[in-house]
Amino acid sequence: MRTMFRLPRRGAAASLLAGAAVAAIAATPASPVVAAEAATGGASLAIRAGRVMPVAEGMPSVIENGVILIRDGRIEAVGADLEIPWDLPLLEMPDAVITPGFVAASTGEAGAHAGDESVGAGFRAADAFDPWNADPERLGSGVTTLHLSPGWHRLLAGQGAIARLGTPGHGAILDDAADLTITLGPGATNPPPMVELVIPPSPDQAITPAMPQRPASRMTQFLGLKEAIEAAATPGDSYDMHAAALREAWTAGRPLRVQAQQAADLAAAVGFFAQSGRRGYLVGGAEAAGVADRVAASGLPLVYTADMAMRSPGADLGPDPNRVERSIEDLRQFAGVRHLALGLADGAPLSDLRLAAAMARRSGLNEDRLLAAITRVPAEILGLGDDIGSLAPGRRADLLVLNGHPLETATSVLRVLVDGHVAYQAPGADALVVRGGTVWLGPGQWIADGEVLIEDGRITEVGRRVARPPHARVVHAGPESFISPGLIDAHGHLGLGGDGSALPPNLSLSRLIGVPDVPELRTAAAGVTSVLLAPESFNQAGSRVAAIKTAGPTRPARVVRDIAAVAYAVGDTEDPRSIAPRLRQRLQQGRQYLEKWQEYEKKLAEWEEKARAGQIEDTEPKVEQTTEESAKADPITGTWQAVLSGGPLPEDQRGTVAMRLSGSSIEGRIIEPVPPTEVRITGTLDGTTVQGEIEVDTGGMGTPTWQGTIVEPGLIRGTAGLAGMIEVNFEMRRTDSAAVEFKVTRTRRTTGRGGRPLPPDVDESLEPVRALLEKRAVALVQVDTRAGIDAVLSVFRDEFDVPLVLLDAAEARRHAPRLADGAVGVVVPTAVLREEDAGWYHQARDLTAHGVSVAMQSSRADGARTLRDVAVFSVSRGLSAERALAALTVDAARMFGLEDRIGSIAPGRDGDLVIFSGHPLDAGSRVERVFINGEEVRP
Repeated sequence: MRTMFRLPRRGAAASLLAGAAVAAIAATPASPVVAAEAATGGASLAIRAGRVMPVAEGMPSVIENGVILIRDGRIEAVGADLEIPWDLPLLEMPDAVITPGFVAASTGEAGAHAGDESVGAGFRAADAFDPWNADPERLGSGVTTLHLSPGWHRLLAGQGAIARLGTPGHGAILDDAADLTITLGPGATNPPPMVELVIPPSPDQAITPAMPQRPASRMTQFLGLKEAIEAAATPGDSYDMHAAALREAWTAGRPLRVQAQQAADLAAAVGFFAQSGRRGYLVGGAEAAGVADRVAASGLPLVYTADMAMRSPGADLGPDPNRVERSIEDLRQFAGVRHLALGLADGAPLSDLRLAAAMARRSGLNEDRLLAAITRVPAEILGLGDDIGSLAPGRRADLLVLNGHPLETATSVLRVLVDGHVAYQAPGADALVVRGGTVWLGPGQWIADGEVLIEDGRITEVGRRVARPPHARVVHAGPESFISPGLIDAHGHLGLGGDGSALPPNLSLSRLIGVPDVPELRTAAAGVTSVLLAPESFNQAGSRVAAIKTAGPTRPARVVRDIAAVAYAVGDTEDPRSIAPRLRQRLQQGRQYLEKWQEYEKKLAEWEEKARAGQIEDTEPKVEQTTEESAKADPITGTWQAVLSGGPLPEDQRGTVAMRLSGSSIEGRIIEPVPPTEVRITGTLDGTTVQGEIEVDTGGMGTPTWQGTIVEPGLIRGTAGLAGMIEVNFEMRRTDSAAVEFKVTRTRRTTGRGGRPLPPDVDESLEPVRALLEKRAVALVQVDTRAGIDAVLSVFRDEFDVPLVLLDAAEARRHAPRLADGAVGVVVPTAVLREEDAGWYHQARDLTAHGVSVAMQSSRADGARTLRDVAVFSVSRGLSAERALAALTVDAARMFGLEDRIGSIAPGRDGDLVIFSGHPLDAGSRVERVFINGEEVRP
């Protein structure tokens, strides 16, 4: 259960008071004892919950978005539109159902005493109850007050008591002599004979024969009771504990609690109350037929004891026609009983009480009465109606926080408050159930009145009714609600803050992801849960595109895929003849790189097969040494004077760098100032562009990168940085163009132990291309012209069979059949319409009509917050609402190969859901709530 606290801001005293109350409420105690010992008096706070069920006379059955004001552990007010006093901390629980604590008017928590006396008024159930028992299971049942019975095994088993859970210690017993407990029926007949022992034993004293006790039959039950009462009225020569206790209780007019299950005994009990004029109530009622009218006419309260075989099948009844099968449905017979409570059979655990009330719906009694039967009515029967059992002004703040209606089968108790203090906190359950009027699964597929179960951040079940793990959080979105997958921005720059750099292929954008800031949370709150994060401009060698979540507590929680796409740009003015060769060259480099890895994987598989067969000798790794000398002079080779400036540097830093060029590869060293350990500089030369890495220990922060341009011979300008967190400018001038004389001696292992093959060196600049060729990523190509699209399709789809998505693609309709056949999607431009000779052209509508999947983009840092409005406008201009919603969800996910994680509501997918007030593309529909990985987004 997620909660939010609001602290008042008026004055230091108020803040201290509110802070203390919040600390007491928010704590998750190890046990109820800890909570009670920490509490001093009742708590003061305000609670606002999704539904409040007061179970109080004169109040509604349910108060939607109800507020409960509590002061010093007592309820001050309950209502829907109450003003929150400034000095009360507010506990927000929008998904919770609040009810009074349950009152169990019949339990076996004290256990039956072991005395043989048929009339044992001196036995007190309170003495058998452990007030310090901190078992959380008891409070977790929702029972906050319970009756303690001395047993069902004697005619007068003793005196019952009333205990209150959540207040360990002497205060747990509210009344240690609440009633005289009388049992009628077979269970109390034929008690063992009483034997008077001679202590100490003596041969001159006769042994008294055992004395039989009443009742021996049903007929002698009241006779035995009458004899005991008359005998107790006149004290004898010797002290009798039970007689004295009976005399005291009878004289004090203690209530009589008459326990009876069979019809004859119930009828006899009604007659006994009428004749004696004593006050009290009935408990039991298994044989309801034939006596229900008499019980109702008597006006006696009844605690019906539910005895159901739930944990295992019931015992056989056999052919005996006189055996009575007890059924909770018989409760309907007592519909005319004004004060009808529901209790537990002797030995049943407290956790059965709520479920028994839920099952009692089979009897036909309405839910309001059944809820009252485990709250207000038993409190009234036990004489505590003015103190507990309902949420009304003046009552104790004993209440339950539930994850559903109290009489729904799978509802759980999440929290128990006693006197306003948290006495029980359910163990954390990372499960969420979202229930709504419509659950949208995809175009033309939805579930009416459906539910979605999310566990550990993933969807595990979808259907009309899903499993409800204990203590799961349950969101009731309402019958008009519409639940969709989280929306996807298929091309955005969230969090980049306007940085227009064309990032090189070795730089991962996902490393920039951290705790979401205002733009991210604003975008998430609009229902956009995922973004294909791309730089604002693309490097000629390709730029990485990461799939990220718009919110989440950690980087791993936010990154869906580090390399979801590799982005390329084809300019409108670029010579069409040069497009294919340029793209092909990069893919061929990647193919050669991939072949090295494939060769390695093949050799590794062969080696592992031999290892499993025991054919590998344990030999030392093989080592190879090579020495390389510097190359001849060229545009890079030589000595360079470098100046670093800007960024975090307080002043310019100068140094000397030696570099050499081998083919297109650059290698260098920092010469001055001499570093503590050798610093290696690597990179590549592509035309006049240089870029690479600086191999230096950064304490785990990553590898610094550098990129620059040869402005003129002997002059390079550029930037160097660390994962976008630190960036400085540099300028390098070559002071000596002769080949730098330095030798590089390399030592590397050629095999591992036992001849195990070693993997190739990782080339971060080619890793994205490798991901393309292995179909772990898609090529995202920004291209508009017909000729450019043709070249892109020819290289990526026809020649290299790489998954492809076109970005913008103004003239995509010219290739629509080819795009549809090749499963090539289009991320349509940000502008829905564009003016052409024939009028306004709606690209998304046109492409979808030709079978081409489309997705939508913001191409902004946080412009995705209005992406749904763009889709609404698209629908207003003729695009199908189902296809538009698919473009924002499942189609976008499929284009980028992310359908196993995001874009749809299905088992195994991430728990990204948006609750709308209606269909998302209805112009009047609002985003009500957003969940990412099962966690609610709160901007």
